[in-house]
Amino acid sequence: QKMLSGADSLLALVNDLLDMSRIQAGKFHLDPQVVYFQDIATEVVGSLSPLAERKHQLLTNAISDELPVLVADRQRVAQILVNLVNNAIKFTPEHGAITLRARIEHDALRCEVIDTGIGIAREDMGKLFRPFSQIDASSTRSASGTGLGLSIVKALVQAHGGQVGVDSAKDAGSTFWFTLPLTQEDC
Repeated sequence: QKMLSGADSLLALVNDLLDMSRIQAGKFHLDPQVVYFQDIATEVVGSLSPLAERKHQLLTNAISDELPVLVADRQRVAQILVNLVNNAIKFTPEHGAITLRARIEHDALRCEVIDTGIGIAREDMGKLFRPFSQIDASSTRSASGTGLGLSIVKALVQAHGGQVGVDSAKDAGSTFWFTLPLTQEDC
């Protein structure tokens, strides 16, 4: 079990490094197609539920089935959600809650990943979406990672013509959000 877990971690690291390398080299391309955002969210929540259950967290998909279709890269939208939900699980203590919500705002879909986690101090907000940047880089920090996830999220959202951001306060949880345009010409 430990070997499989280690192999999965190594594979995730290699994939993150490859994605960042492609993004920085300008060799990154999207494969836009008609997608149902709520279907992607359902799959992501289903795949990450075991991680949340291990920490006795409540992971809720509150995304309506009534959203319009998007033209986006299905795999990359799933990657955005996986990164954000996985981070929320990592940085939310046991018995916490993570909720996915989405709504139409202007001509875009806005998705929010809301957690009851440790929150982020105002002075650390600027570090969040930079490659290899982690807020707590000490050897005693409780969550591991490469520091690439949020920078990849930012690059993927921007490649779709959207925006990404966070609302948070120390010890008050976080809401990571992103937008994806509803029209294909932005993709």
